[in-house]
Amino acid sequence: MKRTLMLGLLALCSGSALADCYTPTSALPPPAVANPPPAPVLVAPTPVVVITPAPANPRPMMSDDAKFATLDTSGNGALDRGEVSANSELVTRFRALDKNHDGKMSRNEYGMRNVDPAGGR
Repeated sequence: MKRTLMLGLLALCSGSALADCYTPTSALPPPAVANPPPAPVLVAPTPVVVITPAPANPRPMMSDDAKFATLDTSGNGALDRGEVSANSELVTRFRALDKNHDGKMSRNEYGMRNVDPAGGR
């Protein structure tokens, strides 16, 4: 039986030596893939735009009258240096805004703080 098997293997190998005919499966190259998977496509990330809604209850801008009333803590209708001490801009410009140089800034003088001396606003 062994002899017949050996002869059959030799016949299959078509006359070549048995060692040339036998190849272990670990030595075979991997089988060819008919349709290899496509290479991954690198796509730049889409920029994210965040839109924040406006606040539900925006604070209305204070009028000049309301600002003046807030600063006039004495309620005498004029601002002195002590009342404007928390506002660095008014402290710096107090002398220039006090047009009649009485040491107080009236409501009219306070309203002139945003007027350009050249005539524009």
